[in-house]
Amino acid sequence: MNYSKHYVDSAIKQAYSILKSWRRSYLKGNRSRAKPTVKKRFVRIKETLYSYRDGRIKVGIKPYEEYLLFDVSKAWFLSRAKGEMGELILRENVMFKTFIFQNSTIAMN
Repeated sequence: MNYSKHYVDSAIKQAYSILKSWRRSYLKGNRSRAKPTVKKRFVRIKETLYSYRDGRIKVGIKPYEEYLLFDVSKAWFLSRAKGEMGELILRENVMFKTFIFQNSTIAMN
């Protein structure tokens, strides 16, 4: 398969986050003993896995071989966003772009 190894790090981080949240809720009595499941498939893409040039976001899938290209040159939010570009969140049919504003993150789609 030879996908970028950064995706493994992202998947592990998300799995730990889900389990940690479930455990906290379980200990408070707000959750059952049933294991947590992922309801919506998504992937978080770090800033190291994509590039932004000329209104296009290029996301690396396989190093030097395969990538996704998103044209966001006419997106409404680019002229309004004042912060730095953060990570991407990809779902099956939509991409979310996060922006970093003074130590906080706000997602915009």
